[in-house]
Amino acid sequence: MCSRTRKVKYFMFITTTEKHKILDFKLFKVKFKNKHCKNSSVKNYGKNNTIKNKESYLSGLQIHFYGNNNKVIIEKGSTFSNFTFNFGLFNHPVNNCEIFIGKNCYLNWGNIDILTDNCVVKIKENTSIQNLYARLPHKKSSITIEKNSMLSWGVQIIPHDGHDIINLNDEKTINDCEYQIKIGEHCWIGSDVKLIHSATIPKNSIVGANSLVNKEFNIENAIYAGVPAKLIRNNITWKK
Repeated sequence: MCSRTRKVKYFMFITTTEKHKILDFKLFKVKFKNKHCKNSSVKNYGKNNTIKNKESYLSGLQIHFYGNNNKVIIEKGSTFSNFTFNFGLFNHPVNNCEIFIGKNCYLNWGNIDILTDNCVVKIKENTSIQNLYARLPHKKSSITIEKNSMLSWGVQIIPHDGHDIINLNDEKTINDCEYQIKIGEHCWIGSDVKLIHSATIPKNSIVGANSLVNKEFNIENAIYAGVPAKLIRNNITWKK
């Protein structure tokens, strides 16, 4: 039962295959904080969707699978509060996607919504997120947040324009490419920052509040800010 904390020293591995099956984490061998057991669940509307968890507190995490062959990997020591992973929508399934959460991460509030096939989200170890809305609407898009980073409130990450843009001369899509957003190791992303297209933030950098990042930067130990963001100052670092 969930009246006390249970400790497990091995991987929890779930394969959900039955259509419309709803799984509650409290039915499996996974570690919980007692009173939060009821706040975690998996809804599966597909086949061969898997979750691997190694000794993390999954209280406060919702995972919704719409599609097939998707997977979630959560390393040891990570915690969640009011966070949701959505693989597709009820009428729009996705396949072959992955969300990876590294060791000792903290995801406080938000959503990661994967809306097309073959997308990957990786959040590396010791990263803390206060509030994030991440949306992957285009095939083979990816989001990578390297270790020891910190995201403040109201951060949005969308590796695309949101909709296709068509050239009227030849009717070809001009933004049909693989977008990859990367946040380097030990970066601080301020409140209400938006990262779009293939935005890249280099190692040990800061992005100022309310900024819009829409391109790749390559100078490390720098402050970037503005709409659109630009280099404000370099040769700096920061501490949590």
